[in-house]
Amino acid sequence: MNQGRAEARATQCRGGGSQVTPAQRTHNGTLIPQTADPAWPARRRAVRALAVVLFCFAAVAGIGVAVLAGVLHQQGISDVGSSAIDLTCGLVGIVIAWHQPWHPMGWILLGVACFFSLLAVAGGYVILDYTDHHGTWPLGAGALVADQSWAPAIALFGLALLVYPDGTAAASRWRWVIQAYLVLAAARTAGAWALAIAAAAGHDIHISRGGS
Repeated sequence: MNQGRAEARATQCRGGGSQVTPAQRTHNGTLIPQTADPAWPARRRAVRALAVVLFCFAAVAGIGVAVLAGVLHQQGISDVGSSAIDLTCGLVGIVIAWHQPWHPMGWILLGVACFFSLLAVAGGYVILDYTDHHGTWPLGAGALVADQSWAPAIALFGLALLVYPDGTAAASRWRWVIQAYLVLAAARTAGAWALAIAAAAGHDIHISRGGS
């Protein structure tokens, strides 16, 4: 009797129940690692550590943005709104990545937070370097390229909307839409970085105090 009940519970799980059995299954197209795999606990700790590192980067970068905004006397409503987006995406992302490391949504949101934070820090550095110090600071060209992080940040934010809430296409007919979106987003990101690299290589850099 007990063996029959156990087999029934395992069959229910394989059919899409809420429990995870040692056998791999998919949840709305997302692959869930085998909990019976001896290496899975170590991998889960490593993945959680990576999530914490990304979140800490976004948080530290956010503090750097606040410091740079104070130095430049440019703290405004847009900066507050950007910081709020970074913090919200970072917090939600790390919560999802911590409890469900295999879920794509957590990593997408962490990526949004990191790229937006990198954008803000690089933008402030570029203003200080090229407007106040005539491009004499180190890593100015790298900061100019990193200042284009708006492209992957916006791309990931749009992807999060397309795959909400399960991290996959809501229906099979939406997969081609997501694939087309990813191709266009990758082309836009590559183009933004290519233009920045070309400008840095040709020393054709004109930065205003507003960052444009």
